[in-house]
Amino acid sequence: MNLSPLEIIFNQMCKYLNKDEEEKFIKKLSKLKWRDGRPFLKTLLKNFDIEVFKDSPLIPEDIWLYNYIKYEITSKSIPYSGLIALYERKVIDKKTKNNFTPVHKRLMKLEAAKLISKDPEYQKKLLEKNKNRLKE
Repeated sequence: MNLSPLEIIFNQMCKYLNKDEEEKFIKKLSKLKWRDGRPFLKTLLKNFDIEVFKDSPLIPEDIWLYNYIKYEITSKSIPYSGLIALYERKVIDKKTKNNFTPVHKRLMKLEAAKLISKDPEYQKKLLEKNKNRLKE
């Protein structure tokens, strides 16, 4: 797998939200200390109804995400195999991967936008730092 399972789920969740809902969702995620793992997953599930993947999927394969979240994620692990690997192979092709925005980059953009009203020198330094990270 090239992408984290939580990045795949997050990006697909964002497709179900309008712009305002997506911004609120990202703001909630930006408050997290860790942007991966169990706390991130709990926040995703708390703020998004995964039943949408089952009841009104945008693509038929979204049911795989629902089943992955419900049945493959355990209290001890978030596996990189099974349905999420199949979803990545079948749905996320090379073209989509190039347009795929990882979670941490979306959050960095949000943090950079917050600094607009703060000290200009600090703002410039942080924006340069974020630009260098985005280039990587």
